[in-house]
Order: sequence, then C-alpha cells, then structure tokens
Amino acid sequence: SENFVVYVSQDGMDHAQVTSTIDSYGRKVRHLINRRNTTGIKKKEEAKRYHSYYAIAHHYKWAIDTIFKEPRLERVIIFEEDLQLSPDIFDYFLATSHFFDEDHTLYA
Repeated sequence: SENFVVYVSQDGMDHAQVTSTIDSYGRKVRHLINRRNTTGIKKKEEAKRYHSYYAIAHHYKWAIDTIFKEPRLERVIIFEEDLQLSPDIFDYFLATSHFFDEDHTLYA
C-alpha cells in the first residue's frame, strides 16, 4: 500500500471514537472530514436532508470532489468501511491497472 495515498473520509464530527481511530493511523492516511455544510442545499433537497440515502449521496459527492482536487491522482479506488479486503488487494490493482491505460472503454 506504500504506492497508494490512502484517504479516510468521515461524515461529520459527532463520533469521537471514529475520529480517534482514524487519527491513530497518523501519516499513513489522510483524514478528510465532511462538516456537512447545508447552506447550498436547494429547497426541494432540504425537505429530504435527513434521509439516510441523501446524506450518503451528499457525503460521497463531497469526498470524491475533494479527492479529485489532488492534481496528481490518475485513479481512485473507493472502499466501504465494512468490507473485508484481501491482503494483496493493492498488488492486484497495481497488476491490472495497465488495462485501464490501454483500453479506455473499461470502467470498474
């Protein structure tokens, strides 16, 4: 995983244990915190603001926008927090990444 920049995106600041766990990794991860600024929400969306699907979508959009502001990133791998990953997952992505460079019709 030393070939990858690992971002951890946290939705809000109301879970001290989550913040503490992420921060315990130190420089191994970049901790992103969505502070849930709702000032730009349209009225129609505002009525749905508290539905979980809207909150999740809002957080994903914010996190992806934030990550792609990094000028050197060519690819992004997104994992949910509840996945169990194989120890060689990063090796797998490194070994297969050339397929995406060679064939622009591939999307994963």
